[in-house]
Amino acid sequence: MRILHVIPSYLPAVRYGGPIFAIHSLCKAMAARGHEVQVFTTNIDGPGNSPVPIGFPVNMDGVKIQYFFCPSLRRLYWAPALGRALKNEIGYFDALHLHSVFLWPTWAAARAARKAGVPYVLSPRGMLVRDLIGRRSWLAKSAWMKMIEISNVQQAAAVHLTSQLEAAELQRFGWRLPRVAVIPNGVDEPVPCDHRVRKGAFVRCSAGLRAHFVFGEFWQHRA
Repeated sequence: MRILHVIPSYLPAVRYGGPIFAIHSLCKAMAARGHEVQVFTTNIDGPGNSPVPIGFPVNMDGVKIQYFFCPSLRRLYWAPALGRALKNEIGYFDALHLHSVFLWPTWAAARAARKAGVPYVLSPRGMLVRDLIGRRSWLAKSAWMKMIEISNVQQAAAVHLTSQLEAAELQRFGWRLPRVAVIPNGVDEPVPCDHRVRKGAFVRCSAGLRAHFVFGEFWQHRA
């Protein structure tokens, strides 16, 4: 499959913590399984910018990454060039995976995907939790949900959540939800010094394998 991930920030912007590492591990694992994986993101790194090339893709662990510049409205990660790239290239992909909510790249990608008839999976990454929303910018986020985010969620091919708590929180909004998949972040298999998994070791499925199942199921359903 040809899969495009749209993420507001990406490596090397490590200040944003776990989700960036989890998403790159997912992309890397899927690429290792033979999928063509690309990432559209911005170069925002806190108050500054990551030292990455703008205007042409780079390869990291088999994943093709394109960084786009945000000329203004940095809090929303507004990147007009990213929007143009989506418009021009979205028809090439079989599916999109969108990470985060309340930010412009997710909105732009969801809108472009719907217009092109390309299915997308949305991962809120813990951002649709009522208590967290209430702690910061509650009015702005409430307005954004009514105008934009409800449509993004309800028209997704599926919503990917990483925990049952996150799933329960999403249900509290009372929206008409598409298929919901609760898939924790994957972990690498424990490999001892002799490069063999120890007998009896408890090993979870890798992120790539489980995400491959999710995308494959939705793609077959669409076909």
